[in-house]
Amino acid sequence: EDFASTDGYYSWFATVPITGWGSTNTHIVTPSESVQPARYSNAGDQEILHNVPAIVNFDDKDYDDDELVTTGASWKWTCPKDGYYHFNALATLEDTGSDAMNNVWMRLKKNGSVTHYFETIKGVTTSEEFGLQLSGDIKLTKDDYLQIEIQQNSGTALSLESSDGASRNWFSIHKIHHKPTLSAIPYTKWQKKTMVTNVT
Repeated sequence: EDFASTDGYYSWFATVPITGWGSTNTHIVTPSESVQPARYSNAGDQEILHNVPAIVNFDDKDYDDDELVTTGASWKWTCPKDGYYHFNALATLEDTGSDAMNNVWMRLKKNGSVTHYFETIKGVTTSEEFGLQLSGDIKLTKDDYLQIEIQQNSGTALSLESSDGASRNWFSIHKIHHKPTLSAIPYTKWQKKTMVTNVT
């Protein structure tokens, strides 16, 4: 029957697929592990007091499309998705002007607690500037947060190195895409079907 001018319709139940009919829906497949990498730096404007642990405020964003970092005195990067992550951190302290420096520490903090598995300690007896670096892989769950803490005992307050500070004080992190799985967006319950060939 010709329904071109009558707006008529048929209604029936059928088992799909039906030969000659096609769906106008688009079935999208996306990776389930999509997390954008982040990198922040510090130009060297932060002061580190003598023997007072300090969270490094990497306050200059180099890239962070997911906006996962909170800057300030309680700087932190917040995990958006369960998984394994690789991080790198570098902080460089200015020279002391004397040989009074003893030990300095850099530690990773997870959810506000020191993770001693990721800690570096340097015995320093030089007046020259020096850097501390941490790197590693860590398993995180959604909403865990990471911070970098340093401590120095030169006997006076020191600042992060400001000469090329952005390249000498920085933090970066990215998700390790191990065996990524694919997840499909489900079809809607009702689908529009279009006749693509003649159907008897």
